[in-house]
Amino acid sequence: MNGTIRTGTTLISLGLALCTLTGCISAGTASDDPSTTTVTCNGTPDLSKKPPTVAILGQNGSAAAKYYADDLNKVISGSESVKARVIVNGIGTNADAPSLLTNLLLVPEGENDTVRQEDLTCKEKLIHDAFSSTLAKQPDPRPLDVFSAIYTLSGNLVGTPVGTQVNLVLLSSLLNSSGIGDLTKLAVLTNITGTLNMIAAAKLKPDCTGWRVYAIGASSNNVAQDAQLREFWRRYFEWCGGSLITWTSHLSQFPVSSGAIQPADTTQIPIHRDPVKITAVLNGDVTFDDGQADLRPAAEDELKQLLPLTVEGKGRIQIDGYTDIDTGEGPAWLQDLSTRRADAVQGWLIAHGVAASRINPRGHGASSPVYADPKTSAQHQANRRVVVTIYIR
Repeated sequence: MNGTIRTGTTLISLGLALCTLTGCISAGTASDDPSTTTVTCNGTPDLSKKPPTVAILGQNGSAAAKYYADDLNKVISGSESVKARVIVNGIGTNADAPSLLTNLLLVPEGENDTVRQEDLTCKEKLIHDAFSSTLAKQPDPRPLDVFSAIYTLSGNLVGTPVGTQVNLVLLSSLLNSSGIGDLTKLAVLTNITGTLNMIAAAKLKPDCTGWRVYAIGASSNNVAQDAQLREFWRRYFEWCGGSLITWTSHLSQFPVSSGAIQPADTTQIPIHRDPVKITAVLNGDVTFDDGQADLRPAAEDELKQLLPLTVEGKGRIQIDGYTDIDTGEGPAWLQDLSTRRADAVQGWLIAHGVAASRINPRGHGASSPVYADPKTSAQHQANRRVVVTIYIR
């Protein structure tokens, strides 16, 4: 990677081979004459002025490097704009994942503009190479050990001045599958308190006080479990002192100023909880066209809100369909419509990972109306509903 840069008739040595794990510096004389200045982008970053820290935890393997290429560019650009210190670590199959591949201050340093630009280019290359070369050449991590990687990173950050803003960027599925806290198992994923206790008992609880965490591309490949995975990591970072502020497939910008994301249960459909069950009411006019039992496209947002509830409650799921009062269609027709609507909701849940053996759909026609003598359109709408009851055990 050694090279030279020619400016006019002057050769400037670019010591990329000297860009080592410890970071980057620029060395030169007191003169602004480029002919007397050499760029060597390695050294320990000066943290005395408390520059913001951006810690990138990238998942090992070529597939991850390819998937996150654009996200990495956004992180580098954003880190440069805030003059951040940048660390790159890996997430592998154990605690020996690559660590401190970079530790540098993403600020151009040197005695003149040419040297400063080459210093910055060198540092950017270090970050790119750490991720798209070093980590990409590692085997895909099976199992994936995210907890050890975060704990290792917290150790790397010891000595960071108090009050320094720390931004952690997680470029990983986050579906930890190591022996401790196997998040591929629904029983572990949903038992958040128990899993956190296991992590603490294994002495893998990091100190992430004040961290602002960006989770990019996290997924379980199962919509129902995705909501629970998001909630697990929100609770995890809250537990160790930080906050999860972004949960997205890819970055749109970096950094962001938003606060912590809200708990996964941010439902807009009416929800009632008691010690035995969770009851959710779907608006029939949103879920179905008039007189039809096919799900409308608009129903998707309502139905997705059921998924984290089906994980929160582990027992049977009762789906009850109701129509408005009989205005001439006849009881048999209304009974059939309500049954087909309950069946449609059941089918959607099964297609999104909920076990069919848990679900019992049934139709009630116009019986049990919310308003026996509806006078307004809102009262008629309240009668047209699907009630989903999820039992805790």
